[in-house]
Amino acid sequence: MEAAPGKLRSLLKKFLDELFLKRLIPFIKYNSEKEAEKVKKRDDKATKRTWPESEKDKAIKVVLVERRKKEEEKRKLEEEEKQKQAEIAAKEAAEKLVEEENKSPEEAKQPNEDEHKRKS
Repeated sequence: MEAAPGKLRSLLKKFLDELFLKRLIPFIKYNSEKEAEKVKKRDDKATKRTWPESEKDKAIKVVLVERRKKEEEKRKLEEEEKQKQAEIAAKEAAEKLVEEENKSPEEAKQPNEDEHKRKS
């Protein structure tokens, strides 16, 4: 008796899916959890480990600290310069307003009259 070519394959697949894999799934999950715990413990041990600092490490840290300080000083100077510029601009604007308010109405009209004469 010869079976159709697809029938043997379907029987084998059915066996693997229904009988074999169903029995192995709990075992696989159990092992994967254990492995995950082992890996986690191993990683925890690795992160807890500390090494003494070498002379190069110390020198690098010193250089980095100096760079940070210089950058902070530059930033502070730039901020102070911006504040000074803003104050100067505000003073100039205030002075212009005061000058315009202090002008007498006659002085304010004269430029308008001069402009009127120029247009004519």
